[in-house]
Amino acid sequence: MAIITSEQLYTRPAPELYKQGEIQGFHAIDPSSVGIDPDNHPALVWSLEIADPYVDSYSASERFGVISSENAADATARLRRILGKWQRKPGTAYYDENGDEQDKQEWGDPSLTKGFFNALGSEALADWRELVPTASALRYLSDPTMNTLTDRAGEVHPIDDTAHKWMSLSTDAVGIRARGTVLSELVKAYVQDHDLGENVNWMSVACGTALPTIQGALAAGIDHKTSLLLVDLDKNAMSSTVEIADELGFQGEIQQERMNVFKPEKVADLKERLIAEGKRPKLVDIMGILEYTGENLGVDSVEFLKMYYDILEPGGRLLLGQMREDRPRLDFTMGVVGWPYVQTRTINDLMGLLKEAGIPLDKAQVYLPKDGVYTVCCVDKPHDSEMLTAAI
Repeated sequence: MAIITSEQLYTRPAPELYKQGEIQGFHAIDPSSVGIDPDNHPALVWSLEIADPYVDSYSASERFGVISSENAADATARLRRILGKWQRKPGTAYYDENGDEQDKQEWGDPSLTKGFFNALGSEALADWRELVPTASALRYLSDPTMNTLTDRAGEVHPIDDTAHKWMSLSTDAVGIRARGTVLSELVKAYVQDHDLGENVNWMSVACGTALPTIQGALAAGIDHKTSLLLVDLDKNAMSSTVEIADELGFQGEIQQERMNVFKPEKVADLKERLIAEGKRPKLVDIMGILEYTGENLGVDSVEFLKMYYDILEPGGRLLLGQMREDRPRLDFTMGVVGWPYVQTRTINDLMGLLKEAGIPLDKAQVYLPKDGVYTVCCVDKPHDSEMLTAAI
């Protein structure tokens, strides 16, 4: 296998990196039509059509070929799960209390994983699979045209055409990019509607490489005055943040807080410090971590939402993502790709969590990309005066 030196990485001009999609169609839909109970109705629910530049670069037959292969593998994984060959096994939330890299674990159906990736005949996809479940794996799905891939040992390998195609067209790749596009549009809309002054404090929780957050600041035109606080325990993912920021031309300030994002006492201490420093965030995104909370994962989802809604400055915007219960090809993701257990939820379940956390649903809007993988939600936290009036 050819090895490429690290100096050959990411040689393309910054504007060509990490292209985002474009929302080409949207319309409001009845919350009841997507299973939301009347008591859980948000202010609005939107259905979105998103044009993805990476998908659009392939023909319809190529797209059909990838999805057909996924469908077949998903059906096989589902049958094997029913037969007891593997299970969607919940455990503890994915973090390491000591901040050390975890020993590699096997999730899903290892024999099916090996057979599927060997059959594709792509060494690059096999190398990519070994990055699962790190944030680095998602990075290559965010820009599937990268020419090289760095494996867990730090060696750099070429990415072949088969890998480019699968990273562009696979269900989760499309869903992850759509989620990022919606995040950017929601930040842009918030910036247009609010006078944020000379400084914008933004906190990204379990940020990984922080790519969607950086893209959102750039898309909204606020990167030059944005102070990003990245909160995560994954030192390897966060070490990539500065590199990505440089690649994209981000001009703001980046601060990193390595901590266990699930611990209430840690979050309370962080909130106290931010208030004392006058840096309480106007924007808080928790786009990729709510799925790792829940009874099966040993983390109270309601308490988790309360913590980060509470840390948000009144008048600010909370942005969150949640993998859908009815998403397509879930057994492919968990069984074949072997991503760790993810707590999927219905849209109604998500609204119920927000309501139980004391987050006002009349300030919430729900966005449903047509790919069907994620629910994206934003909540505009009332100002103190609004909350006082509502209480009276």
